Amino acid sequence: MQPCSFDPDLSRALVIDEDRGSCRSLAHILESSGFPTDTCAQPAGLLESMNGQRYSLAFINFELPQMSGLDLGYRLLDNRNVEDIVFMGNSECSDSLVRAMQIGACDFLRKPFRPQELTMLLERLKERRRLKERIYRAEQRNSLLLQNIPLIIYSIRSDLSLEFINQSVNNFLGYTPEEAMSRRNWLGYLIHPDDRRNVRMALRKAFDDGSPFSVECRLIHRKGNIVHGIARSITQLPCDPEKRAHGEDRRVEGIFMDITDRVFLENALVQSAKLKTLGSISAEVAHEIRNPLMSIAGFARRLGKRMPAPELDIILRESARLEELLNRIRDYLKPVNISRQGCSVNNLLSNAAALLAPEMDSKSIAWRFELDHELPLALADPDALTQVVIDLVRHALGNLAEGGDIAIQSASSDHNVLVKISYPQMAPVLDPEKLFLPFEEDTDVHGLPLCSRMVKNMDGVLDFHQTNGKRNIATFTMTMPKADDVTYIPSKIPNVKGNVVSDKYTENGEARYCFGPQDGVLTRRLFDDVFARTVRASTKAGQSLGVVLLEVNDLEAYAARHGKAEVEVALGRIAEALSAQLRGLPCNLLARFGDHEYIAILPDTLLDEAVGLGESLRSAVANLGITHDAGDRSRLLTLSVGITAFTPTPSTNPNEFIVQARQALLAARERGRNTVRAVG
Repeated sequence: MQPCSFDPDLSRALVIDEDRGSCRSLAHILESSGFPTDTCAQPAGLLESMNGQRYSLAFINFELPQMSGLDLGYRLLDNRNVEDIVFMGNSECSDSLVRAMQIGACDFLRKPFRPQELTMLLERLKERRRLKERIYRAEQRNSLLLQNIPLIIYSIRSDLSLEFINQSVNNFLGYTPEEAMSRRNWLGYLIHPDDRRNVRMALRKAFDDGSPFSVECRLIHRKGNIVHGIARSITQLPCDPEKRAHGEDRRVEGIFMDITDRVFLENALVQSAKLKTLGSISAEVAHEIRNPLMSIAGFARRLGKRMPAPELDIILRESARLEELLNRIRDYLKPVNISRQGCSVNNLLSNAAALLAPEMDSKSIAWRFELDHELPLALADPDALTQVVIDLVRHALGNLAEGGDIAIQSASSDHNVLVKISYPQMAPVLDPEKLFLPFEEDTDVHGLPLCSRMVKNMDGVLDFHQTNGKRNIATFTMTMPKADDVTYIPSKIPNVKGNVVSDKYTENGEARYCFGPQDGVLTRRLFDDVFARTVRASTKAGQSLGVVLLEVNDLEAYAARHGKAEVEVALGRIAEALSAQLRGLPCNLLARFGDHEYIAILPDTLLDEAVGLGESLRSAVANLGITHDAGDRSRLLTLSVGITAFTPTPSTNPNEFIVQARQALLAARERGRNTVRAVG
């Protein structure tokens, strides 16, 4: 819905009359009234000579040589050469006056005219112009409001095709208005299957009797995430009889209001209330059961020494089972240290996928990634968030249907970052509420219950949903707050000696996070464990494993010239460039290895493939153009790259890969740096 164009600076006038004296007289009065004026006594060829020139006002005589003034006026209006036309003539040409009004003339000037008449006419034209400008401004404001208001505004026909939808649909659902209106039953297609019946019933009632409705429903975003909202219609005006005569039926107009963040907040409050209630009950139950349980088990053991009997074994076995349940409750209620910071969820998902690659490969399970590359940072603990993703995927692996795959999606709403993990399950979960409770015997205390607690402690929500049909699809949805929506004050954690240390480092100064907050790559603290497991997986699969060791050249000289803060900025850019080159395969993993070293793990990679990738990594950093001196382009921060790749055996020590990659790196350094060398 676009308003008509209006040019408030257009103020020129045009006089067309074969009487040159009348032209000059009229032009003089118009110019003295603020209208620069052009005159034309021979209108033949006027349209061709205007060349797109526009006038605010045209005075045209009814009687012109070679053509009709009415025809000329009609063509000037049709070509948008003039905004308003005033026809001139004697008062007896009534038929011409009627036609003039029909083609859009705004006024009539009788000839010969008196100056007072022309002055009054100009006042009427100026007032008309002021009104047109006010209307244009109002239309423009209404259009901007309609298109940009944070609500989806729609008009829908009875066949569920859209007559109108505003620009906000792009922000809420990822579709342009043109895409939405060009597809038949587009809105019906986007409604969540579980809500379609209720929405269609409400729409049908609105079409039948015009009654307004308000229904809560879910729509499916273009990227697959769920948008919770309320669809409302407005009371319909009586249908235009003329439109009804031409077979046009009712339209339903209304709005869709996004309440996704409110739903997440409500779920968080419900989960918080459940956890508090559960904690109180669990603590009391554990306390009341443990003492008599220990007495029963001790009595059974003593009695068994005197009089062995099968019944006593049953008592001891059941006591042990109850003891395990109490331990599960104790572990569930144990405090979990959470240190939140802004972190890249996409980076964490990719790295978690790399950690799980051996387990995925052993079961021939494939990934399907649908990541929002413009995802904002989430306020979360990177260690905890990574562990939650790993546990959720492992749960999926244990319940995945034969030949299935695992889909991982990331998206965002106004205030939250969302992660969805979906997979086809072998059988539906009968009671989804019990998935996050620690009391079931087949529940792993280090799995879903702890995941729920860690997400809750990060002010997030972990939810489970399943759809039953030809394929049973299970979906875990994790919602975390955006980093820029929360004022975060780093927490202080007491160490074992009672001293207070910052949440960024442990007691010995080692980084607590799996992934560095500056560059988002795997920290050295976790590298050794990850690499050892990768070597074992490659050994079991009989696959070649590639290792690329990368050293940033001349970093000390760069730090001496620019300072430590600029070094961190440069390393962040380098890490981002390296990660971008490795992003194609989620199994490839980048880690920080030293103060100015990085290391890349390349599962299932031959030596020549690793060399090609190493050259890409070297080029990517060189192309950043990070110079020591802005005036000396020859002094860039570059990489020396050492590479090795071979198939490990059960007797292979993971350190052998590091030693060979180090030898290749020394060779690259000796060859003048900014080079790639390999040892096979």
